[in-house]
Amino acid sequence: MLKRRKLGVRLVSMFLMVAMLFALVPPGVAAQVQERISPGKGAEILPIAIHGQMSFEDAVKIAEEFLRKNSDGTLTLNMPRKAIEAIGKDLYTHLQAGITQTNIMISMGYLDFDRAFNANITEKYHRRVATNISTMNIDKQLKFNEQFDSFDVFSERNTTIASSAFTGVTKVVFFWWGYRLYLDDELTDLVVLGNSFVALWSTLIPGAGKFIAVALGSNSLLINHINRHNRGIVAIFWWTELRYIHSQ
Repeated sequence: MLKRRKLGVRLVSMFLMVAMLFALVPPGVAAQVQERISPGKGAEILPIAIHGQMSFEDAVKIAEEFLRKNSDGTLTLNMPRKAIEAIGKDLYTHLQAGITQTNIMISMGYLDFDRAFNANITEKYHRRVATNISTMNIDKQLKFNEQFDSFDVFSERNTTIASSAFTGVTKVVFFWWGYRLYLDDELTDLVVLGNSFVALWSTLIPGAGKFIAVALGSNSLLINHINRHNRGIVAIFWWTELRYIHSQ
């Protein structure tokens, strides 16, 4: 039943794809969107340079030269004017906003960063996720079909992984500027079919559940197109702003 509905959604998406390719532009940021097909990775939807600025990945590399870890574990980014001009004020603003949210997670005891600024989830975060998923009765919450085997949560350095028997993996990977949210093929299909999963997103990323639900829901046809090879998707967020989506 799920696969037949999935086929129907994909047929509809063929007629709306041109318009939806431009629906992923972050609020308040004038960015263009292009699609590219990467061998072995499926479709990727990437924002190209904003107002002629450098890419986000290059900006992160430059910014990390000025990133510092404070005695209380929080992070500070103090970039000189020329460096800010080099990466662009818009990107700099996004990076600072990301650090603000990251520091909240650090203060709550959910994240810790090493001196190389790699994120590590804490035991407190692990307990929160495991407890909340257990109490929300995840099998019924996600409405998986009879083939669904398990929804196990375990720690792996900077990730919380929820594994299933389907293609792809469901997990969140944290960075100092935001996070990558991975959805396996089955969960991606359910999102495309209109399931919001606010409770699940709120468990994995405290304070961002409603935003994630809206961001994914408003891009459901685009997500369906990206997942046409049934590998699942990866959604990259500046905490409460969706940056881009690509296939796993």
